[in-house]
Amino acid sequence: HGYQDEWCSDGYLPDTARWAQVENEGAYTPQGGEMFTNQAMFNNGTIPVGWEMILQCYYHHHTSMSYWHGYMEARSTDNVMDRWKSEVLTPSRLDSKGIIYDPGWFITEDGKETNGNPYEFIRDHLGYRLSAEKATVSWSGSSADKIKAEMTFKNYGFAAAFNMISSLAILDSEGKVVSEQVVGDPKTWYNRNPDDPYSTISLTHTLTAEFDPLKKGSYTLAFRLYNTMGTSARLANRLTYENGYNELCDFVVK
Repeated sequence: HGYQDEWCSDGYLPDTARWAQVENEGAYTPQGGEMFTNQAMFNNGTIPVGWEMILQCYYHHHTSMSYWHGYMEARSTDNVMDRWKSEVLTPSRLDSKGIIYDPGWFITEDGKETNGNPYEFIRDHLGYRLSAEKATVSWSGSSADKIKAEMTFKNYGFAAAFNMISSLAILDSEGKVVSEQVVGDPKTWYNRNPDDPYSTISLTHTLTAEFDPLKKGSYTLAFRLYNTMGTSARLANRLTYENGYNELCDFVVK
């Protein structure tokens, strides 16, 4: 994969059984890691390159990575993290390895294309990174009929959303929850086939819910992703996010 071979990793290197095991099984459980200590790095002269760390985090489905060693280097005026921030990362380089990533990550708020750097890319793609693709609400238009809702989305992160709960909710015109249903299984929301670490096919996930009839009025379909402490997460889209709910689309019951 283009990795350096002097990582002082006690044999945990590409093309070894240890490495292959994590590639093959890493999608099914949270993965964390860190770089080797600064003393080892300066003893053999190896410097961890941001691009190589992207590859490892991606193929091993990392949910987290300790940055402490990257900021604490012996006998150096700069550090690993600063060097990663100065490396240029382009969509074409990710495409060359078939890496699935959020295309919106390379678009500025004013719609212009831009490059990034490995530090920011790893930071923003560790764990899950969910982006809504489409949201629909359907019913006969009568306040006596049930409401059917659907949301499709992709996960552009390195890993699934472990230990999280997901729901679709209907909010009233004041943003209050009228109805909410727990749907989906976040720990299965992979960015690609979990049994094929080198798959380049991005998976689309779908959530559906059916709500009881609503009285006449204006409503919003919303998505919530939260943990058992009630802490919620935002979608990667630039959507309105209020009180832990990502607002997907508005609709009116007549």
